[in-house]
Amino acid sequence: MVAATGNSTEAENDEAPAPVKPKGPGYWKVRVSHPQSNKRTVFRSVSEKRARQWLMNRCPYGEEFYLESPAGHTESYVLNRSNEEDGTDAESWAPFNPEDYVPPGEQVPPGAAGWPDIEG
Repeated sequence: MVAATGNSTEAENDEAPAPVKPKGPGYWKVRVSHPQSNKRTVFRSVSEKRARQWLMNRCPYGEEFYLESPAGHTESYVLNRSNEEDGTDAESWAPFNPEDYVPPGEQVPPGAAGWPDIEG
């Protein structure tokens, strides 16, 4: 049995410490899109320009990587992005939801959709 002292109470011992906010600037992160990578960070920088340039140099034609801002907003880069409706050119940077991303190896192949052209 432990003797209680007058210096501390049970209420003080039950309180959790307040979360510590990181000091310094937020980081722009380049993360891997594939679900099996668990959002692994492959590059980070305090400079948005450097993070965008790194991503543009390493992945110009796909959404294998995406950029995450310090506020948590995500964007992906595709060099030759076009509108789905009319095929016109679109901005290279577009909003990106990593939860909706399907890797190319797991996508439905052309012709295997629910309404394929059937001959005969």
